[in-house]
Amino acid sequence: MDLSTVGGWLACRGAGQYSNRYGKIEDMVTGLEVVLADGHVIRTGGHAPRSGHRTRPDPAVRGSEGTLGVITGRTVPGPPGTGGRGAAAFGFGTFADGLDACRRILRRGATPAVLRLYDQTESGRSFDQPDTNVLIVLDEADPGLVEATMAVVDDECRADPLDPGLVERWLGHRNDVSALAPLWRAGIVVDTVEVAARWAALPGLYQAVLEALGGVEGTLAASSHQSHAYTDGACLYFTFAGRPPGDDGVDGGGDARREWTARYYRRAWDEVTRATEAAGGAISHHHGIGLNRARFLPGALGTGFSVLTAVKQALDPAASSTRASWAWPRRSVRCLAVSVLVVDVGTSGCGPRCPARRRRGARPPRAGAAGHPLPRAGGVRSGGHGRRLVEVASASLAQSGPVDAVGVANQRARPSCGAGQRQAGRPGLGWQDLRTVAPASSCRPGASGWPPTPRPPRWRPS
Repeated sequence: MDLSTVGGWLACRGAGQYSNRYGKIEDMVTGLEVVLADGHVIRTGGHAPRSGHRTRPDPAVRGSEGTLGVITGRTVPGPPGTGGRGAAAFGFGTFADGLDACRRILRRGATPAVLRLYDQTESGRSFDQPDTNVLIVLDEADPGLVEATMAVVDDECRADPLDPGLVERWLGHRNDVSALAPLWRAGIVVDTVEVAARWAALPGLYQAVLEALGGVEGTLAASSHQSHAYTDGACLYFTFAGRPPGDDGVDGGGDARREWTARYYRRAWDEVTRATEAAGGAISHHHGIGLNRARFLPGALGTGFSVLTAVKQALDPAASSTRASWAWPRRSVRCLAVSVLVVDVGTSGCGPRCPARRRRGARPPRAGAAGHPLPRAGGVRSGGHGRRLVEVASASLAQSGPVDAVGVANQRARPSCGAGQRQAGRPGLGWQDLRTVAPASSCRPGASGWPPTPRPPRWRPS
């Protein structure tokens, strides 16, 4: 989960590698919790497997990539148990023949969890099978269902069967991207593009994209595989790599090289997107729009883009959560800021380290010293700790103005202080440690031993 989150899946309508059996993430979720740009929290669904409410906002939030709100919670039912498993591999003379076999399997109602077809380039690279187009099939479900599914697969794949061990090979290396690093270090541009189209358009789209990428100066390789399939179409996942002509990859720097890289990258994406639009396909299947595809979004949505703009302006009129990439009107750009007061209860108290007391070019007096507006927090017994903390926090609030949360930090604080402890090798939390912000922001009045304290009157120097 280091590179991926459930909220991210929902925000980009992500798809896993077993999506043929389980669907994409938007097919699994039944309810959402979303924080809007103005701070309001909305919760939808999650009470039943389906709902006839046509006014639920969560379908618009799924895939909005954070522009309509931040997804902070979801309801996803657990998948059914799996007791059976089936695996097979086949080879096809052409990529188009393999696509047609996948279409027939899906049209008969069989949905094996994995149904992935690789063209000859990728078959050679991934499976050491450069003379064929490899199809790997993997399913998991009730044993009877798996048996029926694999029977359909065997019936429709009228091609040479391959070693089923190719499936295990794929499982063992499917998330291994270690081969990319040497290419980047050599100055080679590498990226992937996933699009979707109907079955009738896929063979032509495959050929058109590879020819277009091959026509871009500097392209070293272009390939594709079919990764997610449906009864009416599938996703094609293209990979391309390029390098400046005549470049030996030794010198990876230089302004000219960087300019060429940017031009090549943009041109390659343009060619793939134009071919997809010409085929009537979707410019993204599960990677989202992001920065790079934003320029294609108005054309892809057509008149629907104005509707999406109206929804955006209604939910966030100041465009505080608008990403520049989506090209929505930005009348006034602002940030949704959270201010947190962190009180240091260590022996140094609220001393000269506190940024609120820092003055340019001068060292301020320590808290508690003569003429200093704030009382000193450190050096008191535990019995008076709470009272002194309230005094320090109250005086600080009077100076700083309203804040959204208050946190307490001490490098040797007890757990009751809510800031962690430096014992048994555990790291402690100083006032400057931003990890204090999270627990402070999650506090609710009365949820801890600290009673809610009314905001004091604004302090004025005597």
